Amino acid sequence: LRVSEATGGMVLALERLLDTLEKRKTVLYKVKAALVYPAISFVVAIVVGFILVTFSLPALVGLLKEYGGELPFTTKLLISISDFLRSYRLHIPVSALGGTVALLGYLRTRHGARLRDIVLLRLPVVGRVMIHSNLFNLTATFSTLLEAGVPPVEALKLSKESLNNVVLQEWLEKVIAEASAGTRLGPAFQMHWHSPPLLSQGIMTGELSGNLPPALHALADFFEQETSRAVSGATELIQPAVILLVGGFVGFIAVAVISGIYSTIGSVR
Repeated sequence: LRVSEATGGMVLALERLLDTLEKRKTVLYKVKAALVYPAISFVVAIVVGFILVTFSLPALVGLLKEYGGELPFTTKLLISISDFLRSYRLHIPVSALGGTVALLGYLRTRHGARLRDIVLLRLPVVGRVMIHSNLFNLTATFSTLLEAGVPPVEALKLSKESLNNVVLQEWLEKVIAEASAGTRLGPAFQMHWHSPPLLSQGIMTGELSGNLPPALHALADFFEQETSRAVSGATELIQPAVILLVGGFVGFIAVAVISGIYSTIGSVR
């Protein structure tokens, strides 16, 4: 709406807003659909593991200690985890809740938001989604403002509000400062916008040909497609990743218990 007020193109801005919200809803639906089965599996595994470790394992530990013998490392580790959970089962939820509240409060600060965004950009799959979605917002907004006759530096200042990542906002602030000093947009982006290089190359090409807004539109289309591909790839990775995590968790408990039983049987023989 701010961009539309600056350009006088309210109808176009609302059409793009509608298109963006529809695409965002589609993406959220895909993510939620991909998370249903892994979430159920994860919750069931946690509940079963908690019951085994808290109630079933202590009785088994007493039996193992009665027969003697050297317990394997995995069994000792599981026993230590069981003792810890039983000793601090009231303190753990309170500490987790307090830690979550403190973390959320810290992330609301400028320093916390910056640290969060640095971590998000460095994550293999999430970082790709983050940077391409922000680049789509930046190039689409920037091109619209230029077509409406807004000067490039002022257009960049307005476009900065379309970025939802503090680190990327800092990169754009450096580009704006460089452009305000008289540097062309392409070299300014090349110096201060670290990745991907396609952005600065596309802007340079648009400047040299005198067709910067069409070049930005082409970049926006490309980054929109890349965002969709990245989101699709991320949703496809969620299910096998959670299944592997649940399998590893349950497998560790099974191996620890069974190896302890076999070790005790061997010592009795």
